Amino acid sequence: MKYLVGLFALAALFLAGCQSYEDLSSNVEERFEVLLQKGLPDSLITPIRMPLTTARLDKQRKRSSDAQRNMKVALEAVVRAEKYLEKSLSEIKPQVVAARNSLAARAGNELRGLHKADADSIIAVVDSFLNINFVFRAQNVVQQFERNFAGMVTAQATADNIRPRVAGTWVYLDTAKHAFDRNVNAVDRRVFVLNRDGTGRFTSEKRGQSAPNLREEWRFETVGTWDLRGNNIHLHATRWSGSDQRFWQLNENTGRWGFMNHETNQFIDNQPSIVAAETLDSDHPDIAKQNLFISFDDLQRDFRRQR
Repeated sequence: MKYLVGLFALAALFLAGCQSYEDLSSNVEERFEVLLQKGLPDSLITPIRMPLTTARLDKQRKRSSDAQRNMKVALEAVVRAEKYLEKSLSEIKPQVVAARNSLAARAGNELRGLHKADADSIIAVVDSFLNINFVFRAQNVVQQFERNFAGMVTAQATADNIRPRVAGTWVYLDTAKHAFDRNVNAVDRRVFVLNRDGTGRFTSEKRGQSAPNLREEWRFETVGTWDLRGNNIHLHATRWSGSDQRFWQLNENTGRWGFMNHETNQFIDNQPSIVAAETLDSDHPDIAKQNLFISFDDLQRDFRRQR
């Protein structure tokens, strides 16, 4: 097989001397693009890219003989890279597969939850590259995974350590203040309920006058499951909903509360603008947009644990 690869390479170089610049350029660029996609190292890519770029400039400047010569140099580098790639399939791929299998086994033994899911996602990327013989791309991912694995194990230990302290009900409570208007007193309340069985809920609501010219009343709720990635708490939403959202504006001309109907361009006294609750319910595929995360440090700083 190696003999045949070398024979084909010599034949390609011989034929290059018989090709027009346009045919030679098309041949080189098409093969170069394939090599780029396979993720070959820069030591093999740069010797192709440099004469290829120079050949293009020569062609633009009407230096036909220089363009042809540099394109042949690029073709020679392409042939060397292809030979190296062929060799890698028999020598490097088994090494990558072995490293991939070792890491997958370690992940199964040492990681859980989100950390294990992260590892599985990386392994899936490696497999996708191996399946199409993008050996160097697979190798790069495996090497990065190897470098990061110790950090993932440390993150797993952190998660295991804080998990018992995370479970419970955490409440954040704040009252809006204004330097000149004492009527501003809206209460902002947020609650994380993180159950020991992995289910969770987050509610956020505000009621009262939040600015000199704004009153609001609304509530949202996210329901789902929670887990830890290191020090970060992730709430994976399975349902998101809200109560009616009500907003009042202050008409500074009359001193009355209401809202501006932009369709009629009239201010409606004593009535809020309302966003109906049924328009807020969400259990479709876009529910992932409602996923939440907060670090345990921020949770302890900003929230108070009630149980």
